[in-house]
Amino acid sequence: MEATKSLFSFGAKSPAFGQTLIVRVDVEHVHKLLAHLLQLSGDDRYLRFGYFATDEQITRYVDGIDLDFDDVFAVLDADLQVTAAAHVAYSREPSATHAEFGVSVQRAMRGHGLGLALMQRAIVHARTREVQRFFIHALAENRAMLNLARKVGMTIESHGNEVTGYLILPPDNLINRITHTLLLGGSAAELAVRKRARWLRRFT
Repeated sequence: MEATKSLFSFGAKSPAFGQTLIVRVDVEHVHKLLAHLLQLSGDDRYLRFGYFATDEQITRYVDGIDLDFDDVFAVLDADLQVTAAAHVAYSREPSATHAEFGVSVQRAMRGHGLGLALMQRAIVHARTREVQRFFIHALAENRAMLNLARKVGMTIESHGNEVTGYLILPPDNLINRITHTLLLGGSAAELAVRKRARWLRRFT
């Protein structure tokens, strides 16, 4: 794949991309990430984590995320609550250049392209971190994740009741860096607007 190809060479543009507030989760939002994951049903937890995660296990998972190393992106609604989230876990081996993507979307918010928007956002950022191999690991029954992987052109490999999908990313380039900068600026501006609107609603 040529390095000059743009973001949307990795599948059709999500209808939510550029129209949805996606932020990088930091200490300000991590408790909202936890609340989002705890709202997942038992079946959704099974598909997201590969097992029926308890509240305690999910809490440990969130507490264990190194936000200074990994990236977590979240979709925020009008009330600045997390409705969808993606964790991009980077290899800690010095010579490794791969990252694993995992995503969850609230049941009521599915079908609006949020998962694809999060994956495309994660791909843009991963390229700035010189990631070459972007992959997912999921249960074979997780049709939503497999559909998402296919939409961005991942190669799918089956391993019994599990599957791995991977995408070889081109090197970072000017188009990607501009896209990344615009996304960061747009998210910051939209977040500020929504915070202001939320503050004003308290007085109406």
